[in-house]
Amino acid sequence: MVSKVSGAFCAMKGPAIVVGLLCLSGSLLLSNANSTDATCSESKTLASVALTKESSPIKIKCPDGSDVFPAVTDKSNNSYCTDSSCAQQAPLDPAFSIQADAAASGAVGGVGVSLQSAKANAKSYTLTMHQSSQNSSTLYFQCRTPGESKARSREEFLKKRVEESQATETKCTIQVAAYGSEAAAAAETEKECNLGGKLSVSLNPKSQSFTFHCAEGSSLQPVNFENAFAGNQCADQKALTEFGLVASLLEGKSAASGTPAPPASTGALPAYTFTVSKFPAENTPVLLCYKCEKTAAVSEHVDETPSECTALIEVSGESATGDGQEDNQDPSELGTSSGAAKHAADTLLIALVTLLFSALAVDASV
Repeated sequence: MVSKVSGAFCAMKGPAIVVGLLCLSGSLLLSNANSTDATCSESKTLASVALTKESSPIKIKCPDGSDVFPAVTDKSNNSYCTDSSCAQQAPLDPAFSIQADAAASGAVGGVGVSLQSAKANAKSYTLTMHQSSQNSSTLYFQCRTPGESKARSREEFLKKRVEESQATETKCTIQVAAYGSEAAAAAETEKECNLGGKLSVSLNPKSQSFTFHCAEGSSLQPVNFENAFAGNQCADQKALTEFGLVASLLEGKSAASGTPAPPASTGALPAYTFTVSKFPAENTPVLLCYKCEKTAAVSEHVDETPSECTALIEVSGESATGDGQEDNQDPSELGTSSGAAKHAADTLLIALVTLLFSALAVDASV
């Protein structure tokens, strides 16, 4: 589908895009349902925001002293990161646009501020999904602190470039979930994680994905889609790559969105699909976990509502099937197979008896 960051910026691609934030410490989870801004700070260096519908832009803001990466241009050929560490980049789909907001408006000393100079100082960006695709996706951006670029000589320049590449700091990573037009999964296969409850599922090469949503009043942890908790205790957070498999978590529209059934909503509710594309080489199952934790607004009320729900996922080795085909074989097929075998045995017995009597008859005639 990890990095250190402290500003916030976002972009999208495809019908649904998720732009993720990953940072050294702290986290901020924002949703279009409550806010259209994703802002990183020194204390909140991981931000996640969702693009849930067309022509409903979100704003991403980098803190002072940092700017978005990949850099935003005035042209349409902008890029986004395919992972939170921004190790890989890709062109932003034309269905999405990202623009730098003007740092100031009006006139200064009676002279109008040019768009170019305003954008040069801009730290705020507007991301818009003009057309949604069928499927959701995830995109990442970072807020980085640039190093000094000037040097007195070529030797100093080369030395500076090395030092700056090592010193450039990622202040914040921003994760944006762009929702597709289709639900993440069919209503009958999507599971709800209710506070105080527990979901449990086993995945294998013949059953590779699992979709769930958090009940009303709770939100997903960890926020970073590239991480998960380890083991039955659902305690230690690790990168998915550390589990010895290739997997991804994707946020999209829940099948419960816009329905009268709980959790009722007129907007797009988030659902999360965990998919394994490469299973562990060892036969020992891998256990990982996600949590739906009670939100702060709900926690403020004194009640006896449990604080979390866990979704435990067991991932089998690549040689496992877990399809139970032998136990589920059609009884009629078993009957047909058994009858054919019995008929063959009876035919062989008759042939042997006939051969025996023929041999006895020959002996008697002699």
